[in-house]
Amino acid sequence: MGEINVLFVLGSLGGGGAERVAVNVVKALHGRGFTFSFALMKQEGDYFSEVPAGVRIYDLEKNNGTILPAAIRRIANLSGLIRGIKPDIVFSFLWSSNIRIMLAKFLSRSKARFVVSEHIYIQKDTLRWRDRLGVIITYRFADGIVTASEGAKEGLAKYTGLPPARITTIYYPIDVDGIRKRAEEPLPGEFRGLERPWVVSMGRLTYQKNYPLLLEAFARQRKILKKGTLIIIGRGDAKTELEDLSGKLGVENCVYWAGFQKNPHSIIRNSDLFVLSSHFEGFPNVVLEAMANSVPVIATDCPSGPSEMIDNYKSGILVPVDDAEKMSKAMGEVLGSGELRRSLSIGGYNRARDFSFDRIIPQYKNFMESIVNKKGN
Repeated sequence: MGEINVLFVLGSLGGGGAERVAVNVVKALHGRGFTFSFALMKQEGDYFSEVPAGVRIYDLEKNNGTILPAAIRRIANLSGLIRGIKPDIVFSFLWSSNIRIMLAKFLSRSKARFVVSEHIYIQKDTLRWRDRLGVIITYRFADGIVTASEGAKEGLAKYTGLPPARITTIYYPIDVDGIRKRAEEPLPGEFRGLERPWVVSMGRLTYQKNYPLLLEAFARQRKILKKGTLIIIGRGDAKTELEDLSGKLGVENCVYWAGFQKNPHSIIRNSDLFVLSSHFEGFPNVVLEAMANSVPVIATDCPSGPSEMIDNYKSGILVPVDDAEKMSKAMGEVLGSGELRRSLSIGGYNRARDFSFDRIIPQYKNFMESIVNKKGN
């Protein structure tokens, strides 16, 4: 058998964890038994520059002279693309793309293997009713289902009624050595005057990330320390609301809204503490990246992912969701103890290596080969 032709389908190449995984897998396997291409609902995102040469990127948003609504047009374009390039595997990331590829499966009548992947913990209130219905109906027709954590697998099985045996968990791969190398790049000048210690968080400014909890916990700790800066890396629609909250909490002059950063690793590496405050996740890649940078981590014990990465008080600290008092207390413990910071830094780094490319990428390779082999090729 020649190279396996894989079409990755995503909403965009934006700066999220699922998009990072897709790009990492392509960088690791393209030309090594696999040929990859991307099909994007929107031609945008921060990872375009990292796509290897020779990897085609198809635009599913193009009009082609039709008057179809955008959502239907993208499915029609995807169906036509699948018929045209005849991939062996169509592999989508995130629930919205998952539903679309399953609809395209029926429209294209393709013999490809269709794989959906879920990167968050889906629960009753995660999606709108029509999207919930789409997930429940379409996922059962997939040839393969991948989740980013065991918790996400458990949640998806419970949500859809699918047997857990039909779902494969593959953790996020991270380039530990590459992350540490990028962290050695000079710190952007805008950060050099910020008051120490630095507490850093990173992610989209959305409900999921629960930044109000982080702001409240930081405000409590700031009253005790009387110093320090909270640096939030990321963009999102909730920024104005969060800025208003920081003002009400009296820390508006102690929070630095860093926006998107092409290389966040030098910022994280220079921080004193990384905090994840989410309501829910799938497998928060950014926690592993902070651990790879030898930065102590505090994370909410949310569904799902953090508890599968962190051995409490050994490789990081887990705190309950929506408990500002306990998060603030954990911040004080880490910032107030050099010994605890050092032990968490070492434990976190060692744990991050368990998710390095050489351990996780072969799992993606083996999974895709097994999916193709089910066709009898």
